[in-house]
Amino acid sequence: MDPMQKLRWPKVLDAVARRLTPVHGRTFRGADSSRAGISYYWSAFPTEGATDTAFASPFVLATFYPQLVRGAIATYGTQDVLRFQASGRTHGIKGKS
Repeated sequence: MDPMQKLRWPKVLDAVARRLTPVHGRTFRGADSSRAGISYYWSAFPTEGATDTAFASPFVLATFYPQLVRGAIATYGTQDVLRFQASGRTHGIKGKS
């Protein structure tokens, strides 16, 4: 399972909220918010994970390249490629002529 799916997100986000919104603790002074059921409601729809990858050397990339290409071919279709090309983010990418 993906480590991001195993993470206990409400606990992590509650810790961030406590640091960013100290007024929450003052508002519910004397109440242990976890026992009293006073907490934030977190939702995340849709979500996306970053998949940027860096390789230490061309040799390391060459080792994985066939698998990456096979995965891309199996995952993406013509519409995805055309949408990417239309986005203008292709500068610096040179294909074989």
